[in-house]
Amino acid sequence: MKIDELEPQIDKATSLLRMLSNPVRLKLMCLMSDKEMSVLELADALSLSQPAVSHHLKLLRTAGVVQSRREAQTIYNRIEGHEVTTIMNTLSELYCQPEHVAASQ
Repeated sequence: MKIDELEPQIDKATSLLRMLSNPVRLKLMCLMSDKEMSVLELADALSLSQPAVSHHLKLLRTAGVVQSRREAQTIYNRIEGHEVTTIMNTLSELYCQPEHVAASQ
């Protein structure tokens, strides 16, 4: 296979990795890896303002890695897509397991 044929996939991977390279967005993704969460829940968990969390969620939605749904006044967010879920599971396995956390302290 020629590298030029992979260009569309490389562009998708680059976009995803760019989104995850920001510490706030990566934390948001980690929080949503198990369940969907509201903006308020995410803001509280990260000790950030709701506008700051909403800004990062908008970038993640635009990149197609987060999906939102409205229920009355509350907007819930969740990870969207097999590729994103697989990468988040891999990151969790590599960096978030108790033995890795203990070793880094």
